[in-house]
Amino acid sequence: MTVPLTGCAPSSQSASCGEVRADLEERPPEVNEGVPAKPARGWDQAVFRCGQCGIKRSAATEDDYLKAVGATRDAYAVGDRLHPIERDGIASILRTVLSAPDLAVELLALADGGL
Repeated sequence: MTVPLTGCAPSSQSASCGEVRADLEERPPEVNEGVPAKPARGWDQAVFRCGQCGIKRSAATEDDYLKAVGATRDAYAVGDRLHPIERDGIASILRTVLSAPDLAVELLALADGGL
C-alpha cells in the first residue's frame, strides 16, 4: 500500500509535485519494521514553578495545572492587598484551620449560624 505524506494528490508517477511516498506492508503497527506504535499524545504531568517565590506545583491534567496557576495568582492578589500584620494573622489562622479539617467544618458552621 502506498501512502502519500504530503498534501499533493496521489499519482502514478513517483515524487511528482514534491510528494514523498512511503510503502508500508499491511502489518500491525507494533511489528511494522520493528518500530513500536506511537504513544498517545498529551502529557502525564506538568510542573508549575512560580516566578516570584519558586514554589512548585505538579498537575496531572490541564485543568489541574490551570487551577494551580490561578490559585497562585489569586493568593498573590490577596496578599498584595493586606498589610504585613494582616498577612501574618491570616497565615497563622490558615495554618491552624488547614491542619485540622474538623475545626474548619465547625468554624464554618458557627459562621453560618451567626457566631
